[in-house]
Amino acid sequence: MSPFFDAPPQPSHDVVLFTHDRKSDGLQKPDGIPSRGNHGGTLDETLEFLASGATIVTNSYHGVYWGMCLGRRVLCLPYSSKFEGFLIPPVVADPANWLKDLFKAESRPDILPHARSANQVFYEMVMNLA
Repeated sequence: MSPFFDAPPQPSHDVVLFTHDRKSDGLQKPDGIPSRGNHGGTLDETLEFLASGATIVTNSYHGVYWGMCLGRRVLCLPYSSKFEGFLIPPVVADPANWLKDLFKAESRPDILPHARSANQVFYEMVMNLA
């Protein structure tokens, strides 16, 4: 429900790479593309980094989700079937050759209203347990 998603800043990079720190061995990290891992930092710092890219390339589940909620183009580099569970699926690429598929990244502008609605329903369900 973070208000950051309502008005993310304009991107300052064409592409950023957000990696899962324990699932990224051998993943291409080209020079000139800002990258950071998913461990360390605050939520706000992570969202700032993700929002700094017009396109987000990531093998982090949360990186995919938050990138789509930010309205950015996302290229998902899946390492397990958990990436198949998105209501609105991201574009996926082979982690070993993602650079050749970079042009396929797409935004999913409809995901933020769905995410907020699901969070509100969950909140109300929890509040009604008392």
